[in-house]
Parts: sequence; C-alpha cells; structure tokens
Amino acid sequence: MFKVDEVDIKLLETILIGPKVHYGDLMSVTGLSKPTIVKRLNMLSVESKKLGAIIVRKRGDGIYVEGDKTELLKIIGNTHYGSEDRKKKSKSVKLNAIASGQLISITAVEDDVFAQKMMGDGFAVEPNDGEITAPTAGKIESVADTKHAIMMTTTDGLEIMLHLGLDTVELKGAPFETHVKVGDTVALGDPLVTMDLEAIQAADKKTTVMTVVTNMDDVEKMDVIPNQMVTKNDAVATVTVQSK
Repeated sequence: MFKVDEVDIKLLETILIGPKVHYGDLMSVTGLSKPTIVKRLNMLSVESKKLGAIIVRKRGDGIYVEGDKTELLKIIGNTHYGSEDRKKKSKSVKLNAIASGQLISITAVEDDVFAQKMMGDGFAVEPNDGEITAPTAGKIESVADTKHAIMMTTTDGLEIMLHLGLDTVELKGAPFETHVKVGDTVALGDPLVTMDLEAIQAADKKTTVMTVVTNMDDVEKMDVIPNQMVTKNDAVATVTVQSK
C-alpha cells in the first residue's frame, strides 16, 4: 500500500465520490493550484494502477476512476498520517440525523463500501422524508455533479461525507435538488438537498442515506444511539475528536 498524505486523501475522496470531477473541484477541496494537483495526480495514477485502479483524465469529460476501487477505498478509510504526533486532548462533537426515518447501523447498509467501513465510520437512515439537513455546522467542501454526495468539514476537524441513496450516481442528479454549493457555511439543521424518494425507488435504487466520518484517524471513538425511528436533527452520534 503506497504512502499518502492528507492532501492525497482529499483528492482520492473527491474523485471516488464522483462519478466525474474537474480540476476546479479538486482546487476547491485542496486549495492547491492546478499544476500542483496535476503532479500529485501523476503520482497517484502510477501507484493506483499497481492496485488495479486507473485514474482517468479526459479533457471535457472530467476525472474519474476505472477498474477495481477496493484498495483505494481501503487507503482512504485506513491510512494513518502522523496521528501519533498530535496532541491527545480531545473534544466531543454531536452529529444529528440528516433525515427522518429508521436509524440503522452503518454495518447494515446494503453496500460493502459502507458496511465494511471502507470510507469511514458513521450511521445511516432509511428515510421517510426527502428533506436532507446538515448533521452539524460546517463548510461545504464538495458537491458531486450528480448531487448524490456532499463532503463537508467542521471547525473541530471532522471530514464528513453525506451519501444519498445506493447507486444513485447512475440517476445523474435527476431525483435531487441541492440547496448549497461549494464554499457555503451551514448551520446545524440547514437544508442541504431534497431527494425525490419515489423517483429513486421507481428507478429500483435504495434510498438509504449515510453520514460517514472519513478522517477516522483523527477520531478517538464514535458512539451511536441504538437503532430506532428518528426525526431529522435528532442527535444520534457523539464523536470524540483529537485536537490538533
């Protein structure tokens, strides 16, 4: 498994959320210039190819991954980069349900990427309402072109992915209406996306919504309440974060 730093992790996360992103998306997420991103992608492309995954870059067609993504997902979920040097002082962050419905364990999600915690740890909801809200206050770092996934960060250092539905990337954004854009600052409970649950079900896709902390290396522990019916904005998890 090749070595990566925090910037490489952000690049891989954004590309894998996809399905296709552009240099502007990567520049927004990392704060780096395009030439610097190109150099990093050149390195990641060489190493990823050894793992059976190809980072494709096509003019006008975006950046995406073809092939077996399994090892790349493991790298995102399991890579450690310097946590032993960080202070062990910690703080707790509450994460709320992003939708009303049945709270379920992340391990019960019908997709191994989430159930096996390859992207990180968290929780999921089987929604009965299509209104998706912010699980905590933070900044919107990326919104997938297909609107099915959002990355946000918090002032406490959490990196959170909200993934709406399973395989809904294939629906090309049709059943989603986004209410935020990259760079927006959101408060707890702010509306982020409206999902058309009926349209998603009609397309034979699962409507399960996941809240995943992707930088688990910065987390000491995560406590999630037992499975039960929840209302959006109910507190469902407490994340203990190491201070940097």
